[in-house]
Amino acid sequence: MQRILVLMAACWAGASFAAAPVFPERPIRLVVPFAPGGGSDFVARVLASRLPEVTGQNGVVDNRPGAASLVGTQLVANSPNDGYTLLLADTPFAVNNSIYSKPGYDPITSFSPVTQVATTPLMFVVHTGMAAATVQEFIALAKAQPGRLAMANSGSGSITHLAGTLFAFTSGIAVTTVPYKGTGPALTEVMGGQVQGIVATAPSVMPLIKSGKLRVLAVTSAKRSTLAPEVPTMQEAGVKNYVVGNWYILVGAANTPAPVLAKLHRAFTQILAQHEVVDRFSAAIIEATPSANPQELGVMIAAEVARWGRVAKDAGIRLE
Repeated sequence: MQRILVLMAACWAGASFAAAPVFPERPIRLVVPFAPGGGSDFVARVLASRLPEVTGQNGVVDNRPGAASLVGTQLVANSPNDGYTLLLADTPFAVNNSIYSKPGYDPITSFSPVTQVATTPLMFVVHTGMAAATVQEFIALAKAQPGRLAMANSGSGSITHLAGTLFAFTSGIAVTTVPYKGTGPALTEVMGGQVQGIVATAPSVMPLIKSGKLRVLAVTSAKRSTLAPEVPTMQEAGVKNYVVGNWYILVGAANTPAPVLAKLHRAFTQILAQHEVVDRFSAAIIEATPSANPQELGVMIAAEVARWGRVAKDAGIRLE
């Protein structure tokens, strides 16, 4: 009898293991909290296109713009913690709790880290008809007519807003801030001359720079970009202590099971190591920078929350 019971228990255990769901068994949704056309959308679509070959399941990009990325971010925070809905977040993800009184999420406790995806510098670009050919000439024009020059951004609280505000604060100029619903509309207005400039992600402006539709004055990274070595950094252009980059990360809802996070991390790490992906990113001045593990991303998020909290406080950035 005891032997029979042992055999039955073994059978039940085996059946239970066999019946356990294999992740992933359906498409994985990548939520982008911005409109199509920006850097986040580009990165998400590259990742989604490669998911079938490493997971056997499709990747679906779901653009959910609104309220400076809060709409899409809150959607993922409130999604089931099964790993099938991920957020492709960028730098404002770590800033919103410092500039909004009620962001609707906590970047540390509301999510489960998967991996950092990539980093990219931003570029300060202006309308081609502007008299300013350098950053210092732009600053001189702004100081000569306070509030007359306008800086576009892709929405209040976006990386373009934060970077532009920090530029004005650091250089001591007064400019008019003009928010738009996405990077595309903002760049259209700069190209048309309705707004004089914008600090935007490199992927979104490089094609426009190459085609002569925008003039680039500086890159925001600590060092010059190898893909645009002729463009000076903001610090080289005379704006001291100004270094801003944009990162892209993947996170799921809080308490996503560790085995699921491990599988997601492994899948996206494989994608980010593919030569085709590295080349596509590099062409847009994006560097693939996967985390060693989900825990490493968690440490990075905490550090960025602290860093941008200080920046927001010093620059007086506060939104409702």
